[in-house]
Amino acid sequence: MDMLVVVWEVGGKSQRFQLERSPVRVGRALDNDIVIPDISVSRYHAVIVHEDGQWVIRDMGSRNGLRVQDRFVTEHVLRDGEQVWLGNVSLNCVALADERIEFQEAPSPEEPVEGTIIRPAADIALGRVEVTPQLRAPAPAAEVDLISSLLDVIQKLLSLHSLEDLLNAFMDLVFAHIPAERGFLLLYDEHLGELVPRVVRFRHPGAEGRIAISRHIARKVFDERVAVLTLDAQADPRFAGEASVIMHGIRSVMCAPLWAQDRSVGVIFVDTVTRTVGFTQQHLQMFTLMANMAGVAIEQARLRASIQREQAIRARLERYHSPAVVEQILADRGRITLLEPQEREVTVLFADMVGFSSRAETMEPKQLTALLNDFLSELVEVVFEYEGTLDKFIGDAVMAFFGAPRTHEDHALRAVRAALAMRQRIQTFNERRHLTPPVQIRVGINTGKVVAGDIGSPRRVEYTVLGNTVNVASRLENFVAKPDQIVISEATYEQVQTAVEVVDLGWLDLKGLQQKVHAYELVRLKE
Repeated sequence: MDMLVVVWEVGGKSQRFQLERSPVRVGRALDNDIVIPDISVSRYHAVIVHEDGQWVIRDMGSRNGLRVQDRFVTEHVLRDGEQVWLGNVSLNCVALADERIEFQEAPSPEEPVEGTIIRPAADIALGRVEVTPQLRAPAPAAEVDLISSLLDVIQKLLSLHSLEDLLNAFMDLVFAHIPAERGFLLLYDEHLGELVPRVVRFRHPGAEGRIAISRHIARKVFDERVAVLTLDAQADPRFAGEASVIMHGIRSVMCAPLWAQDRSVGVIFVDTVTRTVGFTQQHLQMFTLMANMAGVAIEQARLRASIQREQAIRARLERYHSPAVVEQILADRGRITLLEPQEREVTVLFADMVGFSSRAETMEPKQLTALLNDFLSELVEVVFEYEGTLDKFIGDAVMAFFGAPRTHEDHALRAVRAALAMRQRIQTFNERRHLTPPVQIRVGINTGKVVAGDIGSPRRVEYTVLGNTVNVASRLENFVAKPDQIVISEATYEQVQTAVEVVDLGWLDLKGLQQKVHAYELVRLKE
């Protein structure tokens, strides 16, 4: 990777920085090389250095770290097409092949030019274009077998999964089946909003130099999905004025879109300086068909990468949510940012098994494990039923919360409904297992502000909530709730008082908390 551009967006505006020198400092402070004014980005968040021919980004002890494909890293080699997250901001990496590709302005005559055809790529690929006898000149026998050549292209392209490998293999195939002497491939980058050089190829070593293309021609080929063949580039005003055409004596040029169905993804350009080996209609058809196949393969490679990212996100979400909630979260735009640490109002629920330690003394480990797994499974099913988030298991206890990452205005009511359903479900659980003594639960619930999001170290991260709201809920469950009792805080009661019947437990001193907490026993829902 010779050149790399990083693109990011802040406040709805896209910005870019081309990596040319090392090191490059990234952060919120104004004396950084890349300044990102976002509160989730630390003042001096990361540094990008050039080592062993690669660009490497390193965390500088930032608060929110670096994340690549849903995992935290302390350093990472930047690769084309990747996103590196700094807090809530993503750096999008775009590779540039080199500086040998030059976009030039050139006139765009509306009248047809003799020896040049510009036609819809699909028509050329299907052989529906009538051209001059000169362009119908037969190709060498080795190149006439269009079907076997295309089969070779298809087999090779379908065997590759990496986009970089695919692009290089495609250029190798073009030079194997087309008598081009120079060529390059451009891909459209959505972050930059422009065509970006990705691969450059020369047939003869030592003949390297700058290759120029009319910006108008490149955009026309891309936007209108037309293919271009010019027998004599020096006679066509769209090419004749370009310095490289004159200097290298460029004679024949072909340019085609890389497209799949009705969408262009890039452009491929080839030329030749040999007078005796110009491009023909046979070459143009082969060239255009190959470009179509490459466009499909590129879209498939991108789709595979997107699916892999989606699967990684889905796997993490399924640890915390029901399948229905996972689908809702994935359907939301900006779903990755839903997992970023942010302040939210939620309702936190703790529930545990009463007397678990006593049971552990009298039960075989295998039996105890089976009992605990079944007990926790019952509670988790209830959490998912009310679209809550499973935070963690703490021994024989479950911690869950309602209202994040997906916002629910009635998160407090969902939590109290879930608590009542847990109590009822454990009663059925006892009847089914004929346990003596029966299993009982106790539940503590509190509502308030928390920080919700991915919290952890580079080696392990979990979606969780932090704050005093969590501490109060834990202590209500641990120190106040009695067997089969559900205790809620005043903050929760204020949001559900029209829907529940309670018993006022008054103001309580809770261990580890300086202020008293007003608590209520949840009895039932009002009819």
